[in-house]
Parts: sequence; structure tokens; C-alpha cells
Amino acid sequence: MIQITKTAAIETSMVVPILSLKSHVAVDADESYYNDMLTEMHDAAVEYIESKSRLVFRQGTYSITYDSLPDNSDPLYIPLWPVVAVSSVSYKDIDGATQAISLGDLQVELQSQPAAIYPLADAHWPVSQSGSQRAVTVLATVGGLSQVPAMAKHAIKLLVAHWFRNREAVLVGTISKDMEKAVDALLVQFRKNHWQSFGVFQ
Repeated sequence: MIQITKTAAIETSMVVPILSLKSHVAVDADESYYNDMLTEMHDAAVEYIESKSRLVFRQGTYSITYDSLPDNSDPLYIPLWPVVAVSSVSYKDIDGATQAISLGDLQVELQSQPAAIYPLADAHWPVSQSGSQRAVTVLATVGGLSQVPAMAKHAIKLLVAHWFRNREAVLVGTISKDMEKAVDALLVQFRKNHWQSFGVFQ
């Protein structure tokens, strides 16, 4: 089981600028009445899409915990992307004591999707505590506004426009379902089959 916790936000700028959102929902650029509402909807849309795609738009620091280390020299995958840096890897040994693994003893592959951590060539992972939950912790810096795909930005606009025009709970119908299908069609482009088999999107 994997648990992901955002420990700090580094970037807080909007992924889609407020003027672009206003244009999409047909609000005049100089009309400030809806700014706060659109900003809140934007942030909700960003959180929704990040949770569905594991693509992180605004850079932050994350704690990712796993129940155990991989076997032998198998990769330890990071279920978020893009990963900018890995700052630490620690685990509970068979006695339950927390041990840090030196980053100098690891290979960190950040360009692949998902990013992965391996022991050095001809080395193996240490043995982590058996039957423990959250026995392994990786601290990493993830995300970046410079790498947001156009499809993700459009998905944000679709969600914001839908919520802006339907500000209360709506009955599920053709319009709602069509919007959901459109957003899901965009989100599925961010997903990798390996991520799904790894269990990231369960």
C-alpha cells in the first residue's frame, strides 16, 4: 500500500491564469466579482486532476510511504510525476529501527515515467520489517508549472466551466456525463499502463 502526503507547497501560482478562465466562461476580463470563485474552482480542479493522473502541476515536497522495499534490485517506483529530486530514502529494519539509505548507494532515474530508484549495480535492497505498514519513506520534490501539458490545462478549464455554470449539486444527466467523459478522455492520456499495473490508479 502506498500513501502520498504533500508536506510543503513550493509553487502556488495558478496553472491556468485567471484571465484565461474568465475568457473560457465568458466573463469580462475587468470583472473582478468572480475572481475568488474562479480561483477556488481552479484549485479544486487542479487537485482533482492531480489525484486522477498523479501528474503534479505545482511543485511541492512529498512524503511517499510504502509497506516494504522491493525484492533484490527491483525498482522502487515513485507514483508521482515529474520528480525533480529525491532528498531521502529510509526504512524500518527487521528490528523496527529506522535506517537511512545513502543516496550515494542508489541510482535515481528521474526521466522515466514513473521515476524509479534502484540499488547500485550488483547491489540489493536491505531487508525491511516484515508485515509493517509504511515501513519505507521517500521524500521527494515533485512537479513544476513549466511541464503542464495543454490537455491538462484544457481539462481544468472544462471542470471550472462546468462548476461555474452548475454551482449547486446537479442531477446526473447527459450534459454532466458528457463533461465527465471529456475530462476522463484527457486524463487517460497522462496514465501509463505500467502505472496502472503497479496499482497507482486503483
